[in-house]
Parts: sequence; C-alpha cells; structure tokens
Amino acid sequence: MKHLPAGVLLGLVLVSLAASAAEENKPTPAPSDVASPLAKLEAIAPKEWPALQFFEGYHADLLALAESNTLNSGNEFFRAAKLATWHGGEYRITRVRYELALTAIALGEVSAEGLLPLAWDDVLQTLGRPLRFDIYGMVARDPDFAELSASPTVIQGVWRDPAAARKAAITAQDNLSVKEIVDADQAVRKAGWNNLTQEQMQRMMQEDRTRNRRIRAIVAAGELHTADDFARASLVLQHSDRFAGYQLAHELAVCSLLLGDRKSGRWLVAATYDRMLKSAGHPQRFGTQFGPTGRLTPVDEAGICDHERTALGCPPLAESRARKL
Repeated sequence: MKHLPAGVLLGLVLVSLAASAAEENKPTPAPSDVASPLAKLEAIAPKEWPALQFFEGYHADLLALAESNTLNSGNEFFRAAKLATWHGGEYRITRVRYELALTAIALGEVSAEGLLPLAWDDVLQTLGRPLRFDIYGMVARDPDFAELSASPTVIQGVWRDPAAARKAAITAQDNLSVKEIVDADQAVRKAGWNNLTQEQMQRMMQEDRTRNRRIRAIVAAGELHTADDFARASLVLQHSDRFAGYQLAHELAVCSLLLGDRKSGRWLVAATYDRMLKSAGHPQRFGTQFGPTGRLTPVDEAGICDHERTALGCPPLAESRARKL
C-alpha cells in the first residue's frame, strides 16, 4: 500500500473504530428488501480495512444508490450512511455519509444519532478543518495527526446525548433574549434585500455583526435550552461572513433537529450546510442558495437525491432551479 498523508491515516483509524461500533448496532434488513440495491451493496460492504483498489467500484455504486431516489425510510438512509464508513479520507464520500445520516434523523431514525458527531468530524477533516467532537480522543493520542477546535459545550451536550437533551428540553423555557434578537434580525429583512438603499444595506450588515456577537455570547454561556432557541440562534448566525460562523450556525441547527424540530430547523440544517460549503469554495448540495440575480447557484448533485432535500425541508432541485427570487 502506498504511503498516505497523516490526515488520511487518522481518518482510516477513525473509520476502523467507527466500523466496529457500528457493526454492533447494524440494523437488520427487512425481508421485503432482500434483493434491493441497498441490500445488495450491504452484502458486499467491507467488514474491515479493505484494499484501496476496492474503493473505486464500491464508492461508485454507493454514490449511485444515494442518487437513485429509491431510499425512503429513516432506517434505509441510516443503513446507506453506514455503507460509507470506509471513505478512505475522501471528501465526496464523507459528505455523503453525513448527509445520509442527517436525512435518517430527520425521518425519525434515532439510531443514526450516534453516527453524527463522527461523520461531521470526518467531513470537516476532509475539508482541512479541525475536528469538533473527537469522539475517540485521537488528538490527545497523537496531536500531529489532527487538530481540535471543540464545539461549544451547549452543542456538545445535544450532539453527544440527544436523548438526555430532549428530556431536559421538555420542561425548559425559551430564551426570550434570543427571540428578541431574531425578531430584530427578521424585521430589517422584511422589505427585501433588493429594495434597500446602499446606506440601509450597510446599516443592516453592521447590525448583523452586533446580533452575531450577542448570539455567540449566549451560546458560549450555554443559555440555549429548547429546539426553538437553537433554531433562532442558527438563523442569526447564518448571516455570518465566513466559514466558522456558518459552521457554528449549522451545528446549532442540527441541535434543533435533534431536539425534535421538524419545521424551520430542518431547512436551517440544509441552508447553513450549503452556505458553509460555498464559503469553502465547494458547490452547495441541497439547493438553498441563490445568487444576486435570483437564480440558484451551482449544485453538486453527486451522491444526493431529492428525498434528502425534502426530508430537510427543501423543495426538489428542479423546483428550486425554476424559481426566481
């Protein structure tokens, strides 16, 4: 085997550990889908670190499965996500696994929640970014292999133990300060961006930065308690200017989803993810971002389908392409 970069080697270690954990909780295929493309791919999926030359054909089949629009239930999306465990440090595969896991959760597959932090870290690592959760403590073992920039504690709590977070949220009250901030954020946008004067645009951007700082302080203090709190904080932070802000907005939106939000929280998961990818120079995936002319900006359609988009509150891609803001 040829020498691999340190980042890829870390990814291989992580997926090996993940595969062992995932195998213990592997869902049993329903009898009705024994001959389905999903079941066929599961039958040939590697159970341990395979030869690198195996990847090309296997990954091509996996991408085709994800694109086929034939996966329907949360359990099917979760099973498909686990097929991408052996990603070989490839961004195109780590993102597919993460997107499939998100879809599974949006469709009510609780088992997929345990995969999420590791899958998210893998996406970030293949984007050249620090880990956010480091579930297996790899940074402490060998800091030369990876860097950690941990998510805020309030996010860590929800992602690492969604069931406990949901239980705590049942009796929690919304943070009214967050609601006040998001109400102001939306009020200045009612007129529409194209109807604002240059002076009004500049003022709104300055106010956005102030609101952004206020929300970041609330997040750092751990003062988010309900699904609505997380969704509102995400809505404000999606008006950031760079990768880190969009990343944080996305993690907050996922918290809202994990806490049971199936309304605005779903769309925010997709929109913040698309904004984050665009800020890193990659095409969007869910089709939530439009350019200055009102047309949809480029979308990378490899290994993603409209069932994933609709599960996360987005219209089918053809509908988004036909839309003009």
